[in-house]
Amino acid sequence: MTTEASKANIMIVDDARETLQLLSRMLYKHGYDVRPCDDGQTALSSANSAPPDLALIDVSMSGLNGYELCRLLKKNPATKDVPVLFISALNDIRNKIKGFEVGGVDYITKPFQFQDVLARIKVHLELSQRLRELTVGWDQEKLYRETIAQINDEALHHVVHDIRNPLHIIALNLSLVNKHLSTPNERVQGYLASIEQNLDTVNRIIGDCVV
Repeated sequence: MTTEASKANIMIVDDARETLQLLSRMLYKHGYDVRPCDDGQTALSSANSAPPDLALIDVSMSGLNGYELCRLLKKNPATKDVPVLFISALNDIRNKIKGFEVGGVDYITKPFQFQDVLARIKVHLELSQRLRELTVGWDQEKLYRETIAQINDEALHHVVHDIRNPLHIIALNLSLVNKHLSTPNERVQGYLASIEQNLDTVNRIIGDCVV
C-alpha cells in the first residue's frame, strides 16, 4: 500500500454508473490512483488481490451489498485495515449505525458535495498512515526487546558455563582433601564444611538462573 496521500489507491464501489464515473473522474483529477468497481463481488476480488489504501463503497447494490462487502473485507487479514467510507442515499440513523458496526470509518449521504468527500478521504488516509506508523514502531520495539532478551539469555548461559567449570574443579579438590586428610582438627573441619556449604549455595543460585 502507498504512503503518500496524493498517490493513494482509492477503490470506488457503486453500481450506479453515473456516480461511479463522477467520483472516479474527480478523484483522478486530484491525483489519486482510482480503482472503479461496479459490483461488490468484483470489488472483493480486486481488494483481495491488491488491497487499496481506502475504499469508498455504496451501501445499496444488487448482489453483494456494501455492508456485506465491508464485513468480508474486515475478516481478511490482508484487507482488514483498509478504511471503508460508505456513501449512500440511505440517510436514516439506523443505516449509519449499521455502517459503523460492520467496520466502516465514515458514512457520506447522497447527494454529496465532492469537496466534503475529498476532505474525508484525506483525513482517513492520514489517520490510516499514522496508525501504520504506530504499528510498525510497536513491532520494532517488540523485536528490539526480544532480541535484547535473547542476547541476555545467551550471555547468561555462557557465564554460567564459565562458572560451573571451576566450581566442579573446586568440588573435586575438596573431595580429594576430605579423602586424603587424616583426622583434621576441628578448625580445619569447619573450613572444609564452610567451603562445601558455599559450593552448594553457588550451584543452587546457578540452577535458579538457568531455569
